[in-house]
Amino acid sequence: AGGARGLLELCAHVREVRLPGLKAMSPEHTVNVLWAVGKMSSSERVLLEEATLGSRAVDPQLFSAAAGMLYPRVDSLQSRYLSKLAHAFAMAGIYYYPLLVVTVNAAKVKLPEFNAAALTNLVRCLAKLSFPEDAFSRLVAERAQLDMRRLTGQQVTAMVQAFATLKYDNPDFYEAASQRLQLTMSELSATQVQQVAWAYAVRNIQDIKLYNAIAFRAGPIIGKFKPYELAILSWSFARQGLHQKNLLDVTAKEAVRSMSQFNMKNMANLVWAYARVSYPCEPLFAAVGERAAAMLEDAEGRLLEPGGPDGVEVYYDNSGRRVERHANAENGGVATERVELRDGSVLMRDAPGSSNRLFVPQNLSDMAWAFADQGVANDRLFRLIAKRATIDIHHFSKTSLVDIAFGFATAKHYDQELFQAIEEFSLPMLPDFGPAYMSELLWSMATLGHRPGETFVMAAMEVTWTKWERVTSDRNWLAKTIWALLKLEADKVNPNHQLLTAFNDALGADDMHEKIVSTPSPQQPSIQSESESAHNTGQQPTQAGNAQ
Repeated sequence: AGGARGLLELCAHVREVRLPGLKAMSPEHTVNVLWAVGKMSSSERVLLEEATLGSRAVDPQLFSAAAGMLYPRVDSLQSRYLSKLAHAFAMAGIYYYPLLVVTVNAAKVKLPEFNAAALTNLVRCLAKLSFPEDAFSRLVAERAQLDMRRLTGQQVTAMVQAFATLKYDNPDFYEAASQRLQLTMSELSATQVQQVAWAYAVRNIQDIKLYNAIAFRAGPIIGKFKPYELAILSWSFARQGLHQKNLLDVTAKEAVRSMSQFNMKNMANLVWAYARVSYPCEPLFAAVGERAAAMLEDAEGRLLEPGGPDGVEVYYDNSGRRVERHANAENGGVATERVELRDGSVLMRDAPGSSNRLFVPQNLSDMAWAFADQGVANDRLFRLIAKRATIDIHHFSKTSLVDIAFGFATAKHYDQELFQAIEEFSLPMLPDFGPAYMSELLWSMATLGHRPGETFVMAAMEVTWTKWERVTSDRNWLAKTIWALLKLEADKVNPNHQLLTAFNDALGADDMHEKIVSTPSPQQPSIQSESESAHNTGQQPTQAGNAQ
């Protein structure tokens, strides 16, 4: 049998039958077997079937037993097999710390034996497994700097992406890599171009010459960028605060042309990027608004193809696979889905159910903020975002919660059910809110005239008072907090609270009274300055997240 069930059977056979015999053979044989299993476990069919099963098909016990066999023999492996061993565990998604430690230690000793391909692959696999080892990264960086002229653009790209994923900082390496990448930029594919842009953006490395080279390379090949790559490219430039007009123009045109291939996550990241650099583009926002609204009409975020036969819904998933969902009364009422895979084969599975979503809360928040920031009126889109956000409010993070409130307030679009849900869901979270989050949430409620209950106002006052020193460290936070709480009639809810005395003292400052008596002007959320913000996490927006 193939797929996930076939892999389960294979793992059991290898563990029970083959593994004992491998003990008497060279360790390279065990590495080859693990690599083959890892390769199978990362196939499209297996990954989709695992999602349906709700469990992994690859057997951790097999890898654990094999790791125990290999542990005392890792030192004998050649450099390419050390790389292949890490690759096997990375493909299988199995993190086995003791074996990774001895593998890295062996790689340190044998570093001169590694060729560029094996070394790049090893670093990339460690990044995929989130195994930070700064001492090893430093040695690899030093080796790469010495060999930089001999490395291809593709190899340098893989290395900077891996180091960025590992959050490894080495200014000398990144500078040397930048110079090499500028010389070899013409070798890079669209995928590699966006990987370089992302890596330097998430490490917050300001390198104008490199980004100019990226823009120069990306323009002529813009049609080769996939939707998620366009989103990442735009997000990366926006994260750096770079306004490349020519690139913004051609990216917007390509995005509008290929909008039918964009999913919600990519659209949200794209419009967030254009809003972040204050670049108005009506055709782009119109296309995104129309497609996003059509998706949000469906509870799962699917865009159903019209004209299908009775009992069949046709849509494309987030990876662009065509899916047919068939009603199936004989299957206990559970619908079945026919998924067309990239290799031309077909996967049949039970439908994931209405709790499945083709979007995440931060997508809704980012889209609301971007449209509001650019002053793009789209009542239908905001109504649908509000509806979906209200239903899914319990899946929102602090960041998503504050961002969506701020976006609706900036757009002056009040939805009572949404803000009631925000109030109720955020109440127990308020003690964890920093001053920036608190000021933005209160400002959003006050701006739209939402009247939270006394319990909420009391809690907000108490949290603000306990963090008063931090609140007063930023004039914008302070002004918004005072204005909002007074607008929400905090002085009537608890007229004797010592926070009100502190307000009066703050109002005595020369510039504060004028700052507070008028509504603070809408701006990009000041939560951007707090580490809590999703836009500053360094997460690759389309891989695990957003700008996610």
